[in-house]
This record gives sequence, structure tokens and C-alpha cells, in this order.
Amino acid sequence: MGSCKSYEKGLFIPSDRLLTTAKELDVPIVLFADICSTQMFKQWDYDNYYIPFKKQIHRALSENHDVQLHIHPHWLVSTFEDGAYKSSRKLSLHHFKDQQYPLSIDGIIEHAVKDLTSICSDVKDDYKCIAFRAGGYCINPSTDLIFKALYNNGIRIDSSVIKNLRTYTDSLNIDHRQVPKGLNWYSKIDGGYSKEYQEEALLEIPITSMPIFPHYRIARLIKKIVNKELYKSLTYDHTGTGYMGKTVGLKNKITNAIHSPLVLSFDNFTTNLKVIDNILKYNLNKEKGENVIYFCANSHPKGFGEYQFQLFRDSILHIKSKYANIIEFTTFAQLYKDLKKDELH
Repeated sequence: MGSCKSYEKGLFIPSDRLLTTAKELDVPIVLFADICSTQMFKQWDYDNYYIPFKKQIHRALSENHDVQLHIHPHWLVSTFEDGAYKSSRKLSLHHFKDQQYPLSIDGIIEHAVKDLTSICSDVKDDYKCIAFRAGGYCINPSTDLIFKALYNNGIRIDSSVIKNLRTYTDSLNIDHRQVPKGLNWYSKIDGGYSKEYQEEALLEIPITSMPIFPHYRIARLIKKIVNKELYKSLTYDHTGTGYMGKTVGLKNKITNAIHSPLVLSFDNFTTNLKVIDNILKYNLNKEKGENVIYFCANSHPKGFGEYQFQLFRDSILHIKSKYANIIEFTTFAQLYKDLKKDELH
């Protein structure tokens, strides 16, 4: 979302390695593909970005992984000159709520689903685009408009929410505090939530998380201080920068910090196997009355170095060993097929 010197090094090589690692571990993954980037780089840099992006999606599908919809709409209003692009700060679909088609929310989603389906159908005839993750988790504001457009274009599962997350900057307004207590729910496209299946609704599978209790905050701070030099040596050089905007004002900084949960992810150096297991145990205990719950881990290959790959590998093996009788690995595509069977019966 900022500058990048090498997409091969920063994106395609670590993503290929992730697919290889997943194959070795015999675990399916879901690639949420930033389709708006391909819509623009198809014009800007066809050979060095669009073609390897497409090949990587084809590889994932041919190896029985899943590919679903991810939208960073800023690409559509960014510019590219002399081999470099200037990124727009319109980071959320909400920024397009008053735009005319095809740059309206429904227009962006319609073309994104169409283009991703076209790429995926090259290698998978029965491919369906049924799940969505908002770029930067920006499912709000304008959630009602976004959900209606998603549903009207065949999306039936949303996975954009990190419970209790609050991020307010000069470019983003993310607020996931007012959501149901359970781990999963249905978001009705005309507003409101339900625990039970609803026909005109999206199944919400949040990115699994837990609150950062005080002792976690203290432990993480100590780790950052004690291991400062170690973390520097472990940092993966992805030759690019991200942009979430600037947090303005002390109140917003405090609110953002308080509402920053621990996420089931392999991205961060302050996360280890113990933290991963604690997040799993927290949610299993909280939802122990439910027969079926859906966990979702979220990571970014562009941020994967040796530490992250090792944590990913260790976590998968740990889960397969400790939770073999209760946790099953699946994809959104397979989950959707299973749910459709349940509805028919």
C-alpha cells in the first residue's frame, strides 16, 4: 500500500513458500486475493505483476487450496508513472459510497467478483467466489451498503471482523466493538444479527482473537524492550511499506491501544506458540456450549520471514497433535459446500 521495490521478493516468493509449506504440512489455506491490484497492474505492469499474480492463484487452486475475495479499493484511484505508483489514501470502500458506478461500492464489488471468478475459473470450472475480507478490515462505516453489495454478488461469508478492534486514523475508521458476543453469527443485510441461519445474511467468521489482558500487555512490552536487537535481526526485508494513516490526538491513540486485541496470526515477533495456544484455549472455553465453531487465523505472506514460517509450521503441528480430536482444517469453499448440504437437509 506504499512503496515497493520488488513484488517478486516482497509478495510472490514468500507466497510460493507458504504454499509449499502448507503442502508439506498437508493443511489447506485460503488466499484472499487483492483483486483490485490486478485490475490496475494489468495495465501498469502486466509481465512483472499481473502474470505472476495469476499464476500464483492458479497454483493455489490446483493444489486444492482456496482463493477468495479481498478488496483494497485505493488501487482504483491510484496513479502509475515512470515505473512507480502514487497510492491514493481512499483506503476503505466507505470512501466510495457517493461515487458513480463503476466506482461505487456496488460497482467495485461487482467487477472484483467478476474478475476474480474469471481468473480462478481458468483452472477450476466450478469455482465460486463466496467469501470476503475487507482490505484493512474496513467493513465499516457503510457496512449496510457493503453487505448488500456483497450478498447481491454471491458472497455468503464475511471474515473482516476482529472483535473489539478499534482503529481510528486520518484515513481509516474501523470499529468492531459493537458485535455479538459469540464467536460466529449471521449479519443480516437489512441490519442486525442472528445466531441462527438467515437466508439474506452473511455468515460472519471473525479473525479469531482474544482481549489483551494487562499481563499480556506487560509481557509484550518487556519482550519488545529485552529483545529489541533480536527483533531487528529477525525482521524480514519485504522492500515495501504499508500505510494505515496517522492517529491524531491523545484520546484516539489511547482508544486504539486499548482496543487492539491479540489476534490468531503468525505475523508478529511478539507472538509465539504459547500465545497461539492461549488464544485457542480462550475461545474454546468461551464457546464450550457450542457444537461447532469456526476459527480463522490471518496472516500476510508479504510479512513472512524465517521466524514467521517457523511459527506457522510449529503452530500447525501443535494443533494437529493437541487438538486432533476436535479441530479440523478446512477452507471457506468447503465450509460453504457443507453448509449448503445442511440447508438442503
